[in-house]
Amino acid sequence: PNLTIHHRRTWGKKKRGSAAADDARPGIRTAPEHGDQRRLSSFLHDAVLLPGAVTMCAWLFGSVAYDGDDRPHFLMRLVLCLGLEFFYGQAFYAILLPPARKLARSLPGAKVPAGDAFCKRQESETNDPTLTWPPPGADVPPDWMELARKSKREQPFFLNHVRGSTRLRQAVFRISAALGTLTMAHVMSKWVDVAPLSDIGLAIS
Repeated sequence: PNLTIHHRRTWGKKKRGSAAADDARPGIRTAPEHGDQRRLSSFLHDAVLLPGAVTMCAWLFGSVAYDGDDRPHFLMRLVLCLGLEFFYGQAFYAILLPPARKLARSLPGAKVPAGDAFCKRQESETNDPTLTWPPPGADVPPDWMELARKSKREQPFFLNHVRGSTRLRQAVFRISAALGTLTMAHVMSKWVDVAPLSDIGLAIS
């Protein structure tokens, strides 16, 4: 019996030691590396794979022979235009957002969270409640102040008031959408319509 008890105790110690060894495995410490791999995979998916796929679709769509001057059906062209514009805009956003966030963190008084989910939440804000407005000594009409005291809205005075670091990242979304539209127009003109951009009123000089 003593041997059996001793054997069980030893087995328990080995099991606890094995569990401790498992907890100390280096694989558990590679979580940041997996996060970097996920971000890289997401970047390649949004900035390379999807834009390349829709560009190939546009090229194949335009390479089909049509009789005479007939163009592809309007509905097909509309779907292709919307797809190109969306995926090109998404690609530019994936390319421009990381440097924009890095620049935003370097601005004086910037409060940019480290996590991607928190950054996205902040970038979707239309009003930052941590900002004090109006500033002390501001010449605000008394009617406005009275309305702000009575109102229970979260955004008194209908504010669209965020920090410059947030506004910079929000501007990247609009810039990316504009670049996506221009790229879509270029691809559609070159490979689908086989016509210069001047035919739709665009010219680069």
